[in-house]
Amino acid sequence: MKKIIYLGLYLGVAAAIFTALLAATNEITAPRIAQIQEENFLAALLQSFPGATDFEILDDTADYTLQIIQMRQNDEVLGYVYSQEVRGFVDVIRYLIGIDTDGYYVSFIVLSSRETPGFGTRINNEEWRSRIIDQHGSTQIDTLTSATVTTEPIIRGLEAVYQDFLSNRN
Repeated sequence: MKKIIYLGLYLGVAAAIFTALLAATNEITAPRIAQIQEENFLAALLQSFPGATDFEILDDTADYTLQIIQMRQNDEVLGYVYSQEVRGFVDVIRYLIGIDTDGYYVSFIVLSSRETPGFGTRINNEEWRSRIIDQHGSTQIDTLTSATVTTEPIIRGLEAVYQDFLSNRN
């Protein structure tokens, strides 16, 4: 009986020490991780509209959308970037969709995805993304074979972008 009590106490003390170490590590690394994520987001945002010199995060919302960002070159509006998040097969997929002032998709950049290798990860494939770029609306975009659980929510997100664009940005 004493062995069980000592073992329980030992495991409790070890768990408390490891929890404290993990919390300390998180305290040290969390600001740096947040900074890197912000830098990656800004780089992807500027990649969406390479000529942009300025942007403004709008207060508006749309389905599937976390943020709507107006992209400008000096005072001229180039278009909008929608930061979206949808549930894929494995996990949440975060991406940016750029749409110009004429209603054409100009960029699709995946920020994070842990989808099934060989299937859902094909949303990063240049061939599939090229089906989106230069499209007016999203009705002509096909799902990826064997990855419909991943691509169907993205297509619904694209449709939400286009509807928001027609209703509020055009």
